[in-house]
Amino acid sequence: MSQDDQLYDVTDEIWVVRRPPIVWQKDPKIEHKQYCLCGDLTFGQAGCLVCCTYAIARFAGYKGKLTEFAHKIDVAGAFRGGLLSNPAAVSAVVPEMKWHTRPKYAGRYGSYINWRKEPAELEVLVSVLEDQPVIVEVDFQPRTFQVEQHFVVAYHYVPLANDSGIEDDLRVMDPWTGTYTSLLTYFNPQWLYDGSMKSGVTKVQRAIQGLRVWEVLE
Repeated sequence: MSQDDQLYDVTDEIWVVRRPPIVWQKDPKIEHKQYCLCGDLTFGQAGCLVCCTYAIARFAGYKGKLTEFAHKIDVAGAFRGGLLSNPAAVSAVVPEMKWHTRPKYAGRYGSYINWRKEPAELEVLVSVLEDQPVIVEVDFQPRTFQVEQHFVVAYHYVPLANDSGIEDDLRVMDPWTGTYTSLLTYFNPQWLYDGSMKSGVTKVQRAIQGLRVWEVLE
């Protein structure tokens, strides 16, 4: 039984259909394998975005294995210097995944959304989650000064639980742990006291650093 199944009665929850498959970058079978030919990084070291992209691909109907997927998008030109810097190339492998370079969401965001210097816009997040899971950027070490980039796949937003104005949650698949868990794993409690959370900002808004939105076409 997954952590979500323990926390919620999921049998009648519509969001379950948006839950992506578990993809574990630390799986011993792939942890030490390089995910592209243009760099020496391995899945275990820096494969979180590749794993999250694969999870979206699986949601979109892709049937191949993770290593096969990584090789195919590598050949298609998705990687530059070991980083997935040409995300539009993924569509050559999974046509059901579309990357938008022009505004698509809320009339001003394309598929790359950067919220490092401002609170995340929950309306944008929730509108995407109505149809599909989405890749979320977080700070892997939120207690340090600099942002250490990490990616998870979000699939269900949990609104404010009480009158505090900050206690919301976001359910995610985390490729680092290979589990369904809470985004608040990457929330630093010190943010509540160091002045970095403005009035009216929720925990989820503060923890999210950005989105990577491949639109899943039907």
